[in-house]
Amino acid sequence: GYWVGGNDLDVEGTFTWTSDNSTLGFGNWHSGQPDDRKGNEDCITLCRDKRWNDYNCDRSLPYICKSPAL
Repeated sequence: GYWVGGNDLDVEGTFTWTSDNSTLGFGNWHSGQPDDRKGNEDCITLCRDKRWNDYNCDRSLPYICKSPAL
């Protein structure tokens, strides 16, 4: 997977972009996600099938960043 630059660290269940704290405009979540498994999944990963999953932010993964508005 890859980090996509979104999290719900400030307010559980409200995902925002890390780059500018703006609210996500869309979601491509796997069925049943986000689920905050064990109360410790606050960052968004992009899986091989291009669906999102919430995951533990402490994991080391490659990342994809949101492009700033031009």
